[in-house]
Amino acid sequence: MPKHVFIEKQNAIKNEFQILFGKSRYEQLFSSFAQTGHPTNKFSVDHLIKLRNNIDYDKLYDVLNKFKERHYCAHRMKLAIQSRFRLNTMEKFVKVCFADIPNNKMPPDNFSKFKNALPFDTPAFRKMYKIKYDEEHLTQLKITWALPSFSDFYKCNSYQYIPRIIGYKGEGSLISYLRQKMWSPSDNIFDCESQQNSLYGLIQLTIVLTSEGRKYLEDVLNAIFSFINLLKATGPQKAIYNDIYEQNNFR
Repeated sequence: MPKHVFIEKQNAIKNEFQILFGKSRYEQLFSSFAQTGHPTNKFSVDHLIKLRNNIDYDKLYDVLNKFKERHYCAHRMKLAIQSRFRLNTMEKFVKVCFADIPNNKMPPDNFSKFKNALPFDTPAFRKMYKIKYDEEHLTQLKITWALPSFSDFYKCNSYQYIPRIIGYKGEGSLISYLRQKMWSPSDNIFDCESQQNSLYGLIQLTIVLTSEGRKYLEDVLNAIFSFINLLKATGPQKAIYNDIYEQNNFR
């Protein structure tokens, strides 16, 4: 993008900063739990406020352009194509669309010193927090587990195993028990998902609580961790893993 066009889009840039600043308080709080000096804890809310209130557009343009030239390169990108066309046809389309992407042949930033570190091994992470949203009428319980990175094992989808079992909604499941107790509404959020990057992995369980569930929060937590202890005692189930692998296998 030419610099004069970038400068003309100041209002759009301000809106982007406002959207970023308005991200969930949970995310703002969560990033602060990481160890000091770790990349996860590098960009604080204080930095964001300073950027929002003191935007030097000439400097911002130069920094973004430098970042693009450094990191947006063909050898750093991965592309997945899903189509009904034959493989050789898709290959032609890919060459036409992406062959001109520049390649500076520079390696990515080296974060190897953080590879085996657990960024959330901090006292702040091992606590319970209450976050109030003025516009939110529902009470959500979020539980997050920090794990080592599973990015090297993406082909076998092992990181999906735990979320699949915890997030199961059929008979005998965790959520069916919570709903029988009237601790979670039957028509609302119950989600267990995994987040992965090259430095760490996260598993996050999100449950909407009823007014009854809020009264019995300790019992809800006991039910969740009792269910996890049951999974540990039972051990890995090969049939479940094979089902995940087959559903997500690709060439």
